[in-house]
Amino acid sequence: MDAAPFARIDASRLTLDVGRIKGKSVYRNKTFEEFSIADIAYLTDVVSQKLKFEIAPSVINLTEISRPGATPHIDRFNVALNYYVAASGLDETTFWETQADIKYRYGVSNGFNEAGLTPLSIRLFAKQDDFVLLNTRIIHSVKVSENRLILRFCWIGHSFKQVFDSISVI
Repeated sequence: MDAAPFARIDASRLTLDVGRIKGKSVYRNKTFEEFSIADIAYLTDVVSQKLKFEIAPSVINLTEISRPGATPHIDRFNVALNYYVAASGLDETTFWETQADIKYRYGVSNGFNEAGLTPLSIRLFAKQDDFVLLNTRIIHSVKVSENRLILRFCWIGHSFKQVFDSISVI
């Protein structure tokens, strides 16, 4: 399970007031912006009606990805549960492997050139209201045709399997 790039979580859609949860911008680059959660009590109430986390997320944010998307990278956390608030279903997440001996440390790495990578045969196409658990320590890239909005629950210091096993659908 730890080597899996992603797993779909079969939970029903969230009814979210995005204006109520979208806080201040906390990180930005040219095609990617993360926002804090403005009303965590409201969000906790909405999510707790659909999911239960035995291991609490380290970070929760709202993320916007704009065209053309994100180049190959790893995230600063190990695992993320993405809830796709707005997604076309046509946008592609590609997972990559490299033969290089790369030592990952805490933090994001955007230093991967596609020429030195081999795409894995599995791809992710997420549509609006999908819940997908991602192993964000596997190199991945995202191609979007229109802006994508994602509610992200992120874990640092836990494996993909640990987080997957800790999530219950209500």
